[in-house]
Amino acid sequence: MSGDHANENALDTEMKVHSLGNESFGGANGIVGENLATDEAKTSRELAKWICATDVSLQIIEDPGFLDLVHTLNPFVKLGTVKMLKAEYLKIFKEERVKIKQVLADLDGQISLSVDVLKTPACYEYLCVTAHFIDDGWEVKKWVLSLCHVWEEEDDVSKVLLKCLSDWNIENKISTITMTNGSDSENDATVKILKDLVQEKKKLQLNGQLFHVYCCADILSLIVQDTLAEIQEIIGEGGDGAGPCPKFRRVEEGCDSSKYGFDWVQEYNQFTQSKNRCPKSELDLYLEDPVIPWIEDFDIIRWWRASSSKYPTLARVARDLLAIPITVVTSYDAYLTTAREIDLCLISSGRDMMGALMCTRSWKQSDSDKD
Repeated sequence: MSGDHANENALDTEMKVHSLGNESFGGANGIVGENLATDEAKTSRELAKWICATDVSLQIIEDPGFLDLVHTLNPFVKLGTVKMLKAEYLKIFKEERVKIKQVLADLDGQISLSVDVLKTPACYEYLCVTAHFIDDGWEVKKWVLSLCHVWEEEDDVSKVLLKCLSDWNIENKISTITMTNGSDSENDATVKILKDLVQEKKKLQLNGQLFHVYCCADILSLIVQDTLAEIQEIIGEGGDGAGPCPKFRRVEEGCDSSKYGFDWVQEYNQFTQSKNRCPKSELDLYLEDPVIPWIEDFDIIRWWRASSSKYPTLARVARDLLAIPITVVTSYDAYLTTAREIDLCLISSGRDMMGALMCTRSWKQSDSDKD
């Protein structure tokens, strides 16, 4: 009997607590209600920070399903409006931009640029400028610096790029630029303008011969087009009974000759047997190291980071070279025949927000990948 009495008392106490909780939750002066009430500005700030690190649209705060979820967790939360969220996001963008600009100013290395043209479904073109570099901690960074609408004027691309470099004050750190395959004449003119500007601030390697890096996806596309044209020509001439191609015969004769290879071996032997050789350089020591066995998950960045104390000069060179993008598209996009389109979430945010969203997300998501 005493046990039953104790259980009844415990149940009665639990019901009173539950009743008190309901009164406090719903009452105007309830303790729980006061604790669950949130500041609208603070909520917008935290929501904007969350959107920075995701691919969610700003319009999510108007989505009925999202609102139901939030109000289920806390009926007192105030999300504010899309306008408030945009204003808070722009604040974060400006704050982060100052930090990113300082990181680039303090960077003890070179920056490679990639320039891509993105399109909206309405066929508006946007120029996306991205900085690629490896920071002092040997972390690969890919930060969008600018996303802006491009008009039809021929000199607009170069003007946009010049303004971008000036705004970020990185003219003296640019080492290469990779562009998509547009008009060759337009690309060459744009690259020349940029190279002239950079050379006013610094000396480029090999007098700028390596400044323009051609997108490998575009090179592959051109190779395929040329090959198909050659095949079509051969197929067209196949019925004519033409003899072997003279050009191929010359190539065959060159391959059969061992003269060139023998000369190279002789020169190498003379060099290695010379008694007046200079002391071994850092490069000599690197080349004498045994070749690392191939493994599938070999990380070249991690290897150079670990070897930077042994080969400090070569490590600096490797850091700048490994940051150069060889393409501005993914392996999947390389097979698309149409221009890449901008994310619909960015388009829905409005033209005034697209650049801020794309830039900030590239900065914040890069940090989250590191973590």
